[in-house]
Amino acid sequence: MTTAESIEHFCQYFERELQSIGRLIVAPVAAVDESEGGAFRYRKLLYVTDLDAMAKIRYEGKHYKNHKRFKLFVVEHGSWPEAELVSVPFLAAALKRCNRLGSVLGQHVSARLAQFATEDGGFPAAAMLDERTADLLTLARSKRDREAVERCRHIDVLYRYRNFLVHESREPGYGMDVTNSAESHYTSYIDDPLWHLVYPLPMFEALLRRSLASFRQWLTTNSVDPYSLIEEAERF
Repeated sequence: MTTAESIEHFCQYFERELQSIGRLIVAPVAAVDESEGGAFRYRKLLYVTDLDAMAKIRYEGKHYKNHKRFKLFVVEHGSWPEAELVSVPFLAAALKRCNRLGSVLGQHVSARLAQFATEDGGFPAAAMLDERTADLLTLARSKRDREAVERCRHIDVLYRYRNFLVHESREPGYGMDVTNSAESHYTSYIDDPLWHLVYPLPMFEALLRRSLASFRQWLTTNSVDPYSLIEEAERF
């Protein structure tokens, strides 16, 4: 098999995965039908599993830890617009926990949040509410400020979200996954001053689809046989 044939064979596998995940249906098993919500969670789990699989191949080697591989792959191949944005609601909560809301950064974040009222309802997109990492770091005046900004980047939040799916079989947070948008966004509830982050199902599908297309291009451009990067599991 030539390198070009190997690349095609490899990518066709993940294209079939995309199709199979999209067709997943969970039948109700109790009086309370939670099949749709369960299907959403299972699909997200399968999407991030495939992202993990490709990330492990792309960044093979023991010096790449799981979290580093996943985040590098999403940034380099996923073309995810929110990756370098910082979740302002998450950052406000993080600064509050470490008593830094009174700092220059904390005051800026509080003023930013004040521009969006949860009482107005709606589903503001992350791209509308959140801010760039580089811009917020210019306002950081301490190590705790910088750590809070970096921990609240969407690429880091997404990895933690992935961990809940994979290791705890649940979706974190209280956001309502009710839109057909592929953009990450926020939701709110009556008498609740907090914004709740949502990573909707279409976002995961789009992320995997873009990642596969970009990875295919990388393999082709560099004439890399993907199977040469896979460690055979003869003993497991």
